[in-house]
Amino acid sequence: MDMVSEIVTDERIRDRRARDLFEAIDDAVFVHDLEGRILDVNPAACRRLVYSREEFLQLTTRDVDAPDFAGNFQERLKQQLALGRLTCEGRHVRRDGRVIPVEINTSTIQIEGKPAVLAVIRDISARKTAERRRAADYAVTHVLAESPTLEDAAPKILEAIGESVGWGFGVVWEVDAKTQVLRCAAVWHGPGVAAPEFEELCRRSVFAVGVGLPGRVWSSGQPAWIVDVGRDDNFPRAPAAVKEGMHGAFAFPVRHGLEVVAVVEFFSREVRPPDDDLLRMFTAIGSQIGQFIERQRISQALKESEAFYHSLVESLPQNILRKNRQGAFTFANQRACSLMGKALDQIVGRTDFDLFPADLADKYRQDDVTVMATGKNLEVVEKHQTPSGETLYVQVVKTPIYDFLGEIIGSQVFFWDVTERKRAEEAVAESERRYRQLTEAALDAIVVADQSGSITLFNPAAEKTFGYKASEMVGRPLTQLMPPEFADMHRRGFDRYVQTRVPHIVGRTVELLGRRKDGSQFPLELSLSAIDVGGELQFQGAIRDLTERNRMRDMVVQNEKLASIGLLSAGVAHEINNPLAYVANNLVVLERDNKALMALLDIYDKAKERLAQVDPASARRAQELADQIDLAYVRDNLDRVLTRTREGVQRVTRIVQSLRGLARTTKPDFEEAHLPDIVDMSLDMIRGRLQRRGISVDLDFGPSPKLRCVTTQLGQVLLNLLVNALQAIESTNRSDGGRIRISSRNQNGEMLIEVADNGTGIPPEHLPKLFDPFFTTKPVGEGTGLGLSISHGIISGHGGRIEVDSRQGEGTTFRIFLPLHANRGNA
Repeated sequence: MDMVSEIVTDERIRDRRARDLFEAIDDAVFVHDLEGRILDVNPAACRRLVYSREEFLQLTTRDVDAPDFAGNFQERLKQQLALGRLTCEGRHVRRDGRVIPVEINTSTIQIEGKPAVLAVIRDISARKTAERRRAADYAVTHVLAESPTLEDAAPKILEAIGESVGWGFGVVWEVDAKTQVLRCAAVWHGPGVAAPEFEELCRRSVFAVGVGLPGRVWSSGQPAWIVDVGRDDNFPRAPAAVKEGMHGAFAFPVRHGLEVVAVVEFFSREVRPPDDDLLRMFTAIGSQIGQFIERQRISQALKESEAFYHSLVESLPQNILRKNRQGAFTFANQRACSLMGKALDQIVGRTDFDLFPADLADKYRQDDVTVMATGKNLEVVEKHQTPSGETLYVQVVKTPIYDFLGEIIGSQVFFWDVTERKRAEEAVAESERRYRQLTEAALDAIVVADQSGSITLFNPAAEKTFGYKASEMVGRPLTQLMPPEFADMHRRGFDRYVQTRVPHIVGRTVELLGRRKDGSQFPLELSLSAIDVGGELQFQGAIRDLTERNRMRDMVVQNEKLASIGLLSAGVAHEINNPLAYVANNLVVLERDNKALMALLDIYDKAKERLAQVDPASARRAQELADQIDLAYVRDNLDRVLTRTREGVQRVTRIVQSLRGLARTTKPDFEEAHLPDIVDMSLDMIRGRLQRRGISVDLDFGPSPKLRCVTTQLGQVLLNLLVNALQAIESTNRSDGGRIRISSRNQNGEMLIEVADNGTGIPPEHLPKLFDPFFTTKPVGEGTGLGLSISHGIISGHGGRIEVDSRQGEGTTFRIFLPLHANRGNA
C-alpha cells in the first residue's frame, strides 16, 4: 500500500515504474478525489469490474459501489480524512450487474497538491462464498444432530440455510412413493418476508416429474436456478410469487443413495444471477440431508476443485493433513494448525520427524507407507502428543491420494480427539469386566440376549443348569432353552416389549419351563430385566432351577398328607378299639356259656322222646327248629367258630395297634425288639391280600440278638418292601401265585435283612433313581414315588443302608444292613 502511494504521488517514479506495477498487481487499485470522481485505475480493476480505463475516468465511486454501500460514502470519507487510513468491506457492481464482495484498504495521498484517496481493493467473493458455505453447513449439521426426524428437522433446515445465505422463503418437497408426486413437507419464511398467499399455494400444490422447479430438479437430480420466476415458462406458481415479491429461486435435490427422495427450494425478492459455488454447496447439503434420512455414516466424496476442497475441510470439525509420497506435509486445515500450535507455513514442507517425537513420527510414517502401498484406508485409535506434551487419544483415518491418472501421490489424514470417548470405552470395558466376574461367580444361571433374541452371555451356572457350553450358545436364539410350545409365546412377548416398551415379563419374576441339552424339561424361576448397553437394549435373565425346590415342596405336601392319614388312622384305631373290646368280652361270655349250652342239648336229646309223649306239639316245634338250624352241625362246629372268631378279633386288635404305632406324632424312641415280631406286625397288614392272591411267604431268620430300633419305622420299611413285592408279583399274572422270602443273618457286625420276590424285576435304567423322591414306575394312582425314598431315609437314620439287586423278568431283592451295636442316631 505504501509503495503504491509513493508511486502514484512521485511523478518521477510513476513515469518509470507505474505501468509495470499496475499491470502486475492482482488487486484492483482506484484513485479518486474527495468528491468520489475516479482519477486513475489499474488493469486489474478493469478486469474485475469489466470497464475500460477510459470508461472508469467518466465514473465516480458511487457508480461502481452497490447502492447500500454507496450511501455511506461521505461518512467513510470523513473517517478516511480523520485517520489517514481506512479498511472496510464493501460491495462493487460489475458492468454486467453482478455484485461482488470486496475488501477495501484506503489511504490519503496528494495529487498535484490536492488531497485524494488511494483505494486497494481485493475481491473476497471466494472467501464470502466459503463463509456462507461454512455457516450453512454448520447450521444444517447442527440441526440434523439435534432433530430426531426429518419432519422435525425440515423447517429448521430451511431456516438455517435461508438465514446463512440470505434467502427469505423456503419449501421442502417430499416424494410420495405411492402416488409418485412431490408434496409439501415444510414451509419457512424469514422475518419481514411474509407471503401468505404464496405460502398457502405451496402447501396445497403437488408436482409431477418435470413440472415446475421442484419437478425439474426431481427429474434431473441436479440443482436448478431461476433468475426471475416471473419470466420462467415452467413455473405454475409464478403469478402468486410475483404478486408477493418473489423473484429469484433455486432448488436442489435430497438423495437417498442414487434416488431423489426430496427437493429443497428457496426464493428471494431480489433477481439474482446463478452462483456456481452455491449450487455446489447445496448439492453437498442435499447429500447430507439424504444421508440423515437413511441414517447412514456420513461419507462425502472430496473430489471437488481445490478451492471447494479447502472451503470444505476448513468447515469440518476434524483435523486434516495431506502429505506427499516423501512424507512432507502439503496441507493442514486451520483446526490441525491450532492443535499443533503452528501456522500453516510452519507445517507445509516439514515431516512428522520435524513435529513429533521420534517414536510417534516413525509410526506415522510406517502407517503412511502402508496406506500408499496397499491403496486401502487405515482407521485406528492411537495416542498423539501435542507440542505442549499433552497426550491425547485420537481417531485416525488415513486414505491414499490419487492424481488424475489414478496414481497414488500421497496420503491424507483425518484425525480428531476421542480422549473422552476412549476413557468412556475403558470405563465401559472395566465395567464389563467386573460384570462378567460377577456373572461368572453367580450361583444362578445368567443369560443375556440382544434385541433380536440372540444370546450374548452364558455364564458357568447356565452351562451347569442347561447342559450347554457357552461356546455352543453365544449367538444362538433364546428359544433353544425353552420347550417348543413356549417359543412362539416368547417371540410375541419379546417383540412386543422391544417395539412398545410395554412390560410383559420384564421386571418381574415368573415361573416357566426350561429345556436342557438332552431335551428334558424342568421348572425354573426367571427374573428378567432390560438394560441399556452402549445405547443398545439388552435383556438379562437370572434363572434358578426349581426342580429340587419343587421336589422338596411336593415331599412336604405328601408328608403332610401322610401325617393327615396318620392322624386319621389314630382316630379310626381309637374308634375301632372300643367296639372291638365289646366283641372280645362277649366272645369270652359266649365261650363260657357254650359248654353249658352243649350240656343242655345233651339233656334235651335224652328227654325228647318223653317230651313227644307228654307234649307232642312242643316236641314237633323243637324238632322243626333243630332241623332249621342244622343242630347237629352247630353242635359239631360252634366251638370251632367261636375259636376262629376270637382269632379274628385278636388279628384286628394287632392291626389297630399297628395303625396306632404308625400314627404316633411324638419323636420316636429307640427300643430293643426282635426282628420276627416286627416282620409279623408288617405281614398282618397285608396277610389277607397275600392269601387271596395265593402268594406264599417264606421266613428264614437266623440267630440274632435284639435290634435297637424304632419298631414302627422299621415296620413301615418292611411293609413298603412287602407291598412292592406283592405288586411286582401281581403284575406277572403267575399261575403258581408267586413267592416272597424274608430272611436275616449276622454279617460283619451288621444284621442283614433281605426281602426277595419273584416278580417282574426292575429295568436297569431305573435302578440309579429308585430312591429319588417321587420316582415311580407304577401307573398313575398306584404309587407316589415316596415309599422307597422314605424307607431310605429311615434306614439312614438308623445308621444303616439299603441296597437293591434286580433282574428284569426274574425278581428283585432288597437288602437292609443295620448295625448291631447301640444306635444313637435319630430316626
